[in-house]
This record gives sequence, structure tokens and C-alpha cells, in this order.
Amino acid sequence: MDLMNAWNKTHDELQEDYNHYFSLKFLNTSFSNKMCLLSLVCFITKKAREKKPEATCLQVLKKFAGERDLNSRVAIICEDLLKDRDQNFPLFNFKSSKEMIDKINEIMDTYLPFDYWDKPSF
Repeated sequence: MDLMNAWNKTHDELQEDYNHYFSLKFLNTSFSNKMCLLSLVCFITKKAREKKPEATCLQVLKKFAGERDLNSRVAIICEDLLKDRDQNFPLFNFKSSKEMIDKINEIMDTYLPFDYWDKPSF
């Protein structure tokens, strides 16, 4: 029996859990920028692990982007992507770590602390 069946949750319930804990919908930016964010965080973390194998995505985010509400969401997704140790992450034409870190911060700065997809009911 797989875990999804063991939880006995419907698709809608699982979607709600995902939206609550892991969705990047609170980033008011394009799909491409969200993928860029994930890729750059993964790349930097992978490089950090060459020197310090216990480095985590959350540590990288806190170091380069500071304390942010979205750090855990991004870090959890990136840790999952990093499970494939042979993965090569696209760098979106960034050459230096400074450019990458600046882009990470630029994307993280689009965070909206509310769900802009929900329409107000009047």
C-alpha cells in the first residue's frame, strides 16, 4: 500500500495540503522565474556540499536571502530536486555567484503575504 492511500486523503485534500505548505503561488512572478529560483538555489547548494556535505538548501537561502517566510517552501522543493545527485541545474545565463544571489533575492522579493489568486467575495 502506498502512502497516499494510507492517508486516505482525496485528491482535493492533497492539493489543499500542497497549496498550504509547498506552493510557490505567493511569488508574484513568472513560471520561468520560479524555475530559475529553484535551479539557482539547487546549484548553489550542490556547490556548497562539495565543501560541506551537510549543507542544506535552507541554510543557503538563509545565508544569501536572509530570513524570509518563503524559505522553507523553496528549500523543501529544492531538497527534493537535489536527490538526483547527477542532476545539472540550468544557470539561466548567470556567470557569477553574485549574479545568481542577486536573482534569487529579486525573485524572493516578489513574495506577497496573501493569496492573490483568491478573489474577494463582496
